[in-house]
Formats: sequence, C-alpha cells, structure tokens
Amino acid sequence: EGNHPPQTAEVGGSVEVHRRVYGYAYKTELSSASLTKDMERGLISDVAVSFAWINGKGNLTGFDPMSSSIQQFVTYAHSKGVSVHLAVALFDSNVTKKVLVSGKEKMTAQIAAAIEAADMDAASLDFEAIPHTVQYRNLYSDFSEMLGAALHAKGLKLYHAVSQMPESNLDPVRVSNASDGLLIMGYAYAGSWSGYGWPNAPYSTGG
Repeated sequence: EGNHPPQTAEVGGSVEVHRRVYGYAYKTELSSASLTKDMERGLISDVAVSFAWINGKGNLTGFDPMSSSIQQFVTYAHSKGVSVHLAVALFDSNVTKKVLVSGKEKMTAQIAAAIEAADMDAASLDFEAIPHTVQYRNLYSDFSEMLGAALHAKGLKLYHAVSQMPESNLDPVRVSNASDGLLIMGYAYAGSWSGYGWPNAPYSTGG
C-alpha cells in the first residue's frame, strides 16, 4: 500500500492479508538504535514523525522538511520499505475553532507542501480538541475532504488519530471516506487505574 508497501501474504491464492504495524517517533529520536533495529527487522511498516503543530494563524510549525535529520530518516526508512508519515497535532480548543473556520485552505496547502518537500508518504492528523457540535464536526469533515483530495492528487495518503468513540466529535463516515485510515487510540482502556490487567482493547466493557 502506498509508495512503500507493508508485508503481505496470499491466503488460498486470492485473499491478500496486510500486516500493518504503525508507530510514532519523536523528531529527537529518529536516530535511536531501537527504532533503527525495528525497521531493519521488518517489525514496523509505518512510522509517524511527531509532531508538527498548527498555530492560531493556521500555519504549520515545528517541522523543517529539509533538515538533515528528517532527510536521513526518510531515506533510511524508505530503504527498508517503511512508509513515513508526518503527524500534525492540534490540542487547543480555541485554536481548533479558529483554524477550522478560516484556516482550512492554508493548513491544506502547508501540510501537503511539507510532506512533499520531505519526500514523506502521508499526513497523520491528531486534532484532539474538536468541539462536540455539529458545526465543528462538519468543518473538520470539510477540512479532511479538502486535505485528502490535495494529498491524493499528489499520490500521498491521509490518516487520522481518533478516540475510541470517534462519533462523539467527528463524522466517521465523511472522515474515513476522505482518508486512507483511522487510527483508534485505544491505549486508555486499561492501565494502573484498573482493577485488572489486559487486554488494552476489550471486546465489550472495561477501562
């Protein structure tokens, strides 16, 4: 899938099975030995470089696509068949409201340009403060469709990090239709606060 396909296998001569292992790497950890070994051993298929940020003017900040560390990491990851994504984050509710109303075009242009300049393969949006209203659900869907179209026109992909209940503040149908995948943040189902351990993503209740 994408420019750098994950490992696949054929079952019964017709069904293709994709093994996708998605990870995150902070910009300060791109040369870490553990990440390098994971890629060398084929233990990861996609890695998101974290984070680029959206500011109150709708500009992409905190990411230099031409930095030597980014260029070296992308080149090495691609040599191992690993797809590289840019994780774009926005956690402030007031900024989210502002840029969804008036900054969609600017965000789209800057995200697409940065990914293309860095020779990456996808954007991975992590907007965690979308207001729980119909207005902002629709605005985020509009933005997803705009960005998805811009990336797909360049042969690039779009993913979204979403909560265990994405319908609470976004439209899963519109967003998924505009994108190449939703990454469910299911790690908060169970932990030190729980009266039991494992699994992180139960079939029914818990966490």
